[in-house]
This record gives sequence, structure tokens and C-alpha cells, in this order.
Amino acid sequence: LYLRVHTSSALQMPLHLWQAEAREAHDQNQNLLQGLYFGTMLVMLLYNLILFFGIRDWHYLLYVSWTACMAGFLGAFNGLAFQYLWPNATQWNDQSIVVLLSLANIFGTAFSIAFLQLRKNLPRSVPALQAMMLLAMAAAIAAVWLPYQLAIKFTIVNAVLSIMLIMATAIHLWRAGFKAARLFILSW
Repeated sequence: LYLRVHTSSALQMPLHLWQAEAREAHDQNQNLLQGLYFGTMLVMLLYNLILFFGIRDWHYLLYVSWTACMAGFLGAFNGLAFQYLWPNATQWNDQSIVVLLSLANIFGTAFSIAFLQLRKNLPRSVPALQAMMLLAMAAAIAAVWLPYQLAIKFTIVNAVLSIMLIMATAIHLWRAGFKAARLFILSW
């Protein structure tokens, strides 16, 4: 087999030669696992949305927004969103990966600031995290104009740096005796 592939966006091309029965069994298992994952995300989203409306605590809305963006990002990344939600929007499919990952970064960072009470517990970390959120917002907006390769690299670097900063902050607070930081790290 000879294969030549060219694309301006991300491409996953796992190639396997299968017996028909083995391929069908594999696909059924994959569909089951993906259904369980996205079903769990939907339940978490709805449960926390109900809590938000009942309690009016903005932490829950930030968490719901993060959950929705992460599920959307992973759905776009593995092709399910393109298959089921926007099958004719090829350009949006590439942009959605960057936009949704950037928005997940923003909401996840905002949730971390609120949940860890950083304005009170470690105020010097807040400007750095806010800067990461601004960079993520810039990436989400720029995804419309930037080539995919550049936008996704910038977005991934920003997300990794944000996660590292959040985890370092949470570890520092855990060591300082802030019990919510322990829960935050274990649940992450």
C-alpha cells in the first residue's frame, strides 16, 4: 500500500489491517467507551448546572463551562463533533479545536482561582493566571485568522503552562495546610 496525505490541519491516521469481525468488535468497544465518557460529562454538566441554579454559587457555573468546553474539545479532536454536530463545517472543525481548548483553559483557570480562593490565599499568583487567561482568549479569537498549525501550538503551550502554574499553586497551598487544595489536586 502506498499512501500520500497532505493537510493544513491536524491529522490522525492510525492504520491497521483488520479481520472484519475484529474490527467490528473493536469499534463496538470504542463506541461504548466514548458513549460512557460523553454521557458522564453530560451528567456532570447537568448536575452542576442544577446546583448552580439552586445555590447560585458561580463556582458551579465555571465548572459547567469548563466541562462543556472540554467535552466539546475532545469531541472535536476525535472527530465525533464533526461527524454529529457540524458535518459540513470543515473550517470550523479545525478552529473549534483551538477555540474550545482555549475556552476550557479560561474557565478551568477561573474555576481554580475561585475554588482555591487565590485572591485571599495566594494573591501574588492571580496576575500570572489572569495573564494566561488573556493569552487563551487571544488564542481563541485569533483561531479565526491564524493558520491552524500556529494557533494550536500556541494554545497547547499556553494550556500546559496554565496547568503547571495551577498545579504548583495548589501544591503550595496544600503544603501550607489549605484542605481544599488537597481535594482539588486529588480530583484533578
